[in-house]
Amino acid sequence: MKRVVLFDLVVFLLVLPGCGVLEIDQVVQQQGGVVAVEDEIVVPASWETYVNTKHGYEISYPSGAILYREVASVGEQKYILSPTEETDTIRITDASAEELVGEGANVLTISVVDARSAHEWVTLNLEVFYPEGIGGQTIGEFAGEDSIVIRGTGAEGSPDKLVVFNYGGVVYVINHQRESITFNEILDTFKLAN
Repeated sequence: MKRVVLFDLVVFLLVLPGCGVLEIDQVVQQQGGVVAVEDEIVVPASWETYVNTKHGYEISYPSGAILYREVASVGEQKYILSPTEETDTIRITDASAEELVGEGANVLTISVVDARSAHEWVTLNLEVFYPEGIGGQTIGEFAGEDSIVIRGTGAEGSPDKLVVFNYGGVVYVINHQRESITFNEILDTFKLAN
């Protein structure tokens, strides 16, 4: 006879390069013979959290990363503008400020746009993000919502990953230019308000 031992709470520590330690609490429950495992990311104390009250989401990021709305130019001077709690588009980079105001910084972008559906948005904007038409599309899940996920091939000007989903009557568009362990960790902390 096999014995199965279930723990109410199992804690795993993952050491991720450049970002410190993320804890994942796994809650294991048995209900009617079915075992359900739910992961909850525990954000490191050194990370900061951005809360967008207009669109009902929050996301955490390493304290060394730069959270910004846009880089603006006045004459030859460049400024990094901070987002408010009601900003429609935020950006996060692990590049330095000097790299950011230059060209080529890898940036994670979260935009909330008015559109009827994620599908409609992708249909209207796919060519802008993937001008060479190269990208693999799948249906997945992000933050508990059905989403369209498009993975690029690294072509110039095309994002490595594009995630589009509906929530609260708007469409969320999330993308980053190049694959990044840091960006994947940041995206793991994304939460929608319930």
